[in-house]
Amino acid sequence: ELMDRLSDELLKEGDVNRALRELFRNGMQNRDGQQMTGLRELMERLKEQRRQQLQQHNMDSVVEDLKEKLEEIIRAEREGIDRRVSEAGDQVGQNPDGSPASEEDREQQESLLKLLEGRAQRNKEKLDNLPDGLGGQIQELMEYDFMDPEAQRLFQELLDSLKNQMAQNMGQQMQ
Repeated sequence: ELMDRLSDELLKEGDVNRALRELFRNGMQNRDGQQMTGLRELMERLKEQRRQQLQQHNMDSVVEDLKEKLEEIIRAEREGIDRRVSEAGDQVGQNPDGSPASEEDREQQESLLKLLEGRAQRNKEKLDNLPDGLGGQIQELMEYDFMDPEAQRLFQELLDSLKNQMAQNMGQQMQ
């Protein structure tokens, strides 16, 4: 089949080298109708595979970066919860100026501390029960009521960063 095709190309082109070049570039169709891949198509396939691998590698690094940032946010929130509960516990029985609080104020402070501890426990449970996937975690944290302002700031920065990346990707695709 190859020799038949080469002879056809040779008759058409009049030059053996040129005929071989054309066969290698464009491939040929055998008698069964199957297309044999030419070099041009092989090169395109290789370019596409390389592009996909580079894109996959790039996406892997983006996902790893997101995981690290989410872990940092969750760690900051947990530490903030513990710190806030501890500070509130230390202040029970004291007035803002450091003097001993009255019995009524002390009872009110203990009641508020119990509310704070309850909220802290619920928030820790929510953090413990976050979904495994990044998308689910981000969605849950968007609806989560942060107790630590630093963790909330870090999460907002992460969301802003994701929005900017999406806008850039859309802009590149539109170009």
